[in-house]
Amino acid sequence: MEVAEIKLEDGSLVFYDENGEDFYSIRHDLLADKMSDGDSEWINQLSEKSWATKATLQQVADIINQEFPDNDINWITTNRIIATQQ
Repeated sequence: MEVAEIKLEDGSLVFYDENGEDFYSIRHDLLADKMSDGDSEWINQLSEKSWATKATLQQVADIINQEFPDNDINWITTNRIIATQQ
């Protein structure tokens, strides 16, 4: 499976495959959640998914920053997670 598109729809961030089918979503109000160490909760969780490429994680990070510009996620360490993704 491959992520073909990511869109904000109906209060969620929705992931679509190459056939246009949605297969994963994250509630909009949870996007800026962080772990106890300050890393993005969702970047961390998505990094464990086989379909989440470096480009997918970067797109999610960009959306988080656009939607929640005052978030207090530790982007230095979160970007390390993104950088090590295949």
